[in-house]
Amino acid sequence: MKPKVNSEEKKRLVYVIEARWHIALVQDEITEENNLHPVTKTVGLITLEDVIEEMLQREIIEETDLFSKLFIDLEKKVSFDCS
Repeated sequence: MKPKVNSEEKKRLVYVIEARWHIALVQDEITEENNLHPVTKTVGLITLEDVIEEMLQREIIEETDLFSKLFIDLEKKVSFDCS
């Protein structure tokens, strides 16, 4: 089954690939009446992995994700008394 890719996702993927980046800042341009120059505000971070996951509609699981999950599960099971 071929995943459906909307134009916004395709634009992001093309941008990241053409720039040869695997990470990019998402910025919002704020224009004020009194200010001639627009101000940019960073609103997020996007990775190549994020774009691919959106296109596939699936989570990409890698070794660091598994380690993090195991560590969190272990913390839930074991309580540490540091007093």
